[in-house]
Amino acid sequence: MAQMYHKVFINNREIAIVTAPLDNYTEVPKFLDIAKFYLFLAEDESIKEQMKLAVVDVDGKFWKAFKKAHKHIEAAGGLVINQADALLVIHRLGYWDLPKGKLEKGESPEIAALREVEEECGISDLNIIKQLTESYHTYEHKGKMVLKRTYWFLMNYRGTEKLIPQTEEDILEVRFMPEEAVKTLAMPNTYQSLLPLFNAYLLRNK
Repeated sequence: MAQMYHKVFINNREIAIVTAPLDNYTEVPKFLDIAKFYLFLAEDESIKEQMKLAVVDVDGKFWKAFKKAHKHIEAAGGLVINQADALLVIHRLGYWDLPKGKLEKGESPEIAALREVEEECGISDLNIIKQLTESYHTYEHKGKMVLKRTYWFLMNYRGTEKLIPQTEEDILEVRFMPEEAVKTLAMPNTYQSLLPLFNAYLLRNK
């Protein structure tokens, strides 16, 4: 059975880094020259419609080269559920998103996650229940490729404060969204990297 080392999202496509071919994933070549890897993803016609790709990396050399080719940023965010069992979501840059942001110097992921939820949504008195997972995605910034690692925490909120979107961070709306709306409104219009977190919310009581 293939072991998955890491899962990275590149241009909203899932790249699984594994020890052996993975069912339901399209295997792509293992380029140790990461510039060539990006070029392959962008230009190869045979995979353009494939959203789930896999790189077989038994010796770990691809992941080592991939990390070396990027600037590293760490972030943290929250999967926040209120007393009505609804999920806190934000609308930013045309997508439904979850509150998150970069760690400040010397800050732990837990503290950063709480701070980012407070700043982006205007609420306080949050409680972390547990750490959920970590996600990776890449983007370009000032001509450099960035690999962002985000720590995610399950939180509860028992307050009644008015939600205030942090507009300077391009957040247009903040709301607690009930389960049915999460499935029909948020999940069809979000980032692929967030779908496991939305599914964790949907499966929370099962």
